[in-house]
Amino acid sequence: MHVRWSVLHFLGLLSFLCLGSLHAQLDWSTEQVTWHYSKPNFGSNGYTVVSTGGDTLIRDRLCHVLEKRYEEYSFITNRITRGEFEPEYLNRVEAKIYRYEPLRDRFEILWDFGAGEGEAWTISNAYDNHSITRTILDTFYMTMGDVQLDAFAAIDSSWIFGISPEVDTFVRGVGPLRGYLRPWSYFESWVDGWGEGYSLLCFESESLKFQQHQDCTPLPSPLQWASPESVWTYTTTDETGSRVSKLNTRIEADSNGGLQITVYQSYLGERNGELVEVPPIPVFAFDYGDPTSYRLPNEDQTYRLYDFGASAGEQWTVKIPNAANGFAKEMLCEVLGTGRTQLAGFDARTWIIRYSTSRNEETISYIDTVAEGVGNLHGFLLPWVTLQELDSVRSHILRCFQNEEIFSNRPGIEDCEALILSASTDASPSWTCYPNPTAESITIEGLPEKRVRYELISIGGVLKQGTLETPSISLESVPPGLFLLQLYEYAGGPLGARRIVRL
Repeated sequence: MHVRWSVLHFLGLLSFLCLGSLHAQLDWSTEQVTWHYSKPNFGSNGYTVVSTGGDTLIRDRLCHVLEKRYEEYSFITNRITRGEFEPEYLNRVEAKIYRYEPLRDRFEILWDFGAGEGEAWTISNAYDNHSITRTILDTFYMTMGDVQLDAFAAIDSSWIFGISPEVDTFVRGVGPLRGYLRPWSYFESWVDGWGEGYSLLCFESESLKFQQHQDCTPLPSPLQWASPESVWTYTTTDETGSRVSKLNTRIEADSNGGLQITVYQSYLGERNGELVEVPPIPVFAFDYGDPTSYRLPNEDQTYRLYDFGASAGEQWTVKIPNAANGFAKEMLCEVLGTGRTQLAGFDARTWIIRYSTSRNEETISYIDTVAEGVGNLHGFLLPWVTLQELDSVRSHILRCFQNEEIFSNRPGIEDCEALILSASTDASPSWTCYPNPTAESITIEGLPEKRVRYELISIGGVLKQGTLETPSISLESVPPGLFLLQLYEYAGGPLGARRIVRL
């Protein structure tokens, strides 16, 4: 344990000590202060925010109220949970910080910045009837910002758990630099996978601010790929009519006795003037532990579908074991660029990907945007389906995506499963645009001799809109991705839309 403390002490001194600083005291009780703590639990991850919320009198002592709220994302239920914990009441008497224990109606020492090496005290947790022994290993000054603050290193131990004690550094006006406000929360996380907080991420007051982690609110995205509640809805239009396809996931047993996520497809469509309804049928499956690999029904061989860690310029090959009609049995995926978008208020990473294959030795390709947790935003979920239907399909558009936590629909789509009949679909617009893909601007040709307004749309909403004063639209403020450019008569109806790729 002595070796462990020496390493931590040395790292702490390297990080914070600075000769020549003025020795002073930071009294957070007189300032507005916020702490951010990590909150890792079994099956979830999130953060806890503790902030000063005024003063109150308890047993004739002036206590500072610490309010506590949290957000955490569950990997099991694919949900974000938000809530509050019971507040803390801390009382300062000179160098001692007391914590009020409401169940026992008494104050106990939480931190003592006047204690010396070897001194110890007990901190109880009335909820679980166990206690923590805090023993001081050393006292020193620590420089934070422009001032030197009283600090001590201590070891927290508890006989009830039988696990390694925890060593931390405590700074006056800040608290523990490594652990959480409640010392037993660390032990609770070890024992039963639950705790209010774990380690300090960020601290901010009116006179001092520092971060020990690049993200003060590290909440995993709820855009978990192919979660059990994922539902995709598509519109497909070809020369015979249109249809709305619905894909949803189910957890099922695989052929080896494990679990898999099976994707079922159903659709309601119009074909040559007649309505056709196809009940749900399995189209492919994901391994439950590795949902970026897929396999076809009744097959054990898996194939790579997405790479959510790829960078611009990277390539990989997707196998197409059931390719027919002259199509090659593999498809090249090339990342042209990366970016970010907002889906239902959540930040999602995106990749611009060129899909290429060959048919009768002739290369064919198309470009689409892939979003984290969703997949292809414009083409079909299985990208080779779009490649195989390039000759006959006029549009393959993702209308809506939802899982247990989020719902995202394309602008203008109110009913995700409403059938759009071919009689009401627009023909290809008379105007064209170039260059496409583009890195800077897009130029439009074939515009009517009247005022025209435009909207640049992503699945997250309208990114840019305005009136066309010139035939050119600047895309410098638009992030990389695949978008829909929709033109309208200035005071009238739509003039059609075209896909735009921003590199």
